[in-house]
Amino acid sequence: MRSRFVPKDSPLIPNLFSGMIRRLGALWPKHATRVVLAVAVAGLFAVSAAHAAPTSTLYMIDYYDTNPSTLVTVQGGTGAITTTSMQSSDTTLAVTSTVKTLSQSGADQSPVTGYQYTLNGTFTGTTYPAPAGVQGTFLTDGASDGTNNYSVDSSSTTVFKFNGNWGNPQVLFTTPIGAYDDFRGIAYNNKDNTL
Repeated sequence: MRSRFVPKDSPLIPNLFSGMIRRLGALWPKHATRVVLAVAVAGLFAVSAAHAAPTSTLYMIDYYDTNPSTLVTVQGGTGAITTTSMQSSDTTLAVTSTVKTLSQSGADQSPVTGYQYTLNGTFTGTTYPAPAGVQGTFLTDGASDGTNNYSVDSSSTTVFKFNGNWGNPQVLFTTPIGAYDDFRGIAYNNKDNTL
């Protein structure tokens, strides 16, 4: 699963969830991971309620061994969890006033199509063509600054910037962190405009 808060209440929380989800997914089967994650999320909101817990919604994609993927939302403050089946093997999401995703397909897992959903997970019927310039990449997470989308290729640790419709990809930088297991997530911090 990939996760994103909107708006970001704290830059620490998305990174915490991204790491938790990756480690849980590696240890347990998908359904056990979802149960453990639900308990962990509910506990986080319950324990931190007295300490101004996040009240925004957490958006995640469960794409581990699922096709189509599942959009999972967790309501801040209550921990209520809802799931919605997506259109394809969506792996990358950016959330603004809508949820925009990219799906991966084929032997090289290249991005093939982007989809748009409402914030409650309803497919709007809007699709986006595969962005030229990122074929052969495995984009595993996404973020948005409200105007542009960002994603990371976990096979090369290259960070891309896109327009809000997943078009016009530009390489921003490549990190020194190892591929695959060490670098699968990305978050945008609107407090200081950093990734």
